Amino acid sequence: MAEAGSTSAALILHPERMRIILAFGRGIPLTAQGLADLLPDVARATLYRHLSILVDGGIIEVVAEHRVRGAVERTYALRHGEASLPEGELEAASPEDHLRYFASFAASLIDEYARYLRRDRIDPAADAVMFRMGTVYLSDAEAADLAREMWTAFARRVGTEPAPGRTARTFAAVSIPGADPSQVAAGAQDTQGGTR
Repeated sequence: MAEAGSTSAALILHPERMRIILAFGRGIPLTAQGLADLLPDVARATLYRHLSILVDGGIIEVVAEHRVRGAVERTYALRHGEASLPEGELEAASPEDHLRYFASFAASLIDEYARYLRRDRIDPAADAVMFRMGTVYLSDAEAADLAREMWTAFARRVGTEPAPGRTARTFAAVSIPGADPSQVAAGAQDTQGGTR
């Protein structure tokens, strides 16, 4: 099984896969038809192919099967715990692919927030809405430890069931290495009249 960090990276490998994961992230099991109803702009064949990849990768699991007119209808849900997608996809992606994946991830967050703002009543403070960004200086090992700590804290709550007083909430984490200190210093010299 993959480490939590590689799992997080794998989840944004493909825009359609990420949208499927977000659809299941509302905590409600779905059939393939239910998923298609939520994502009507995704071609059925594409949707089923990516759903199959996510099941094979252990991210989504079959939680029930029912016979419907001679066929087996499966109900799916997010699997709690570790999961992985086929190795090599992230490494093989071009910088343009990475930017497209991240843009799709950011767009999904914007869509989630826009959905919240369309409610009849919003109260960001009472609803515990937050989005913050900060910078910390960490070694690769320290960054991995922080990611593991965050994932562990999140994973402890992933299995909570819908109940009165509980609201489905979307949490997202992003870690992006900053500029190399030597590049920052060089950039500062350029702005002070240095030569390139």
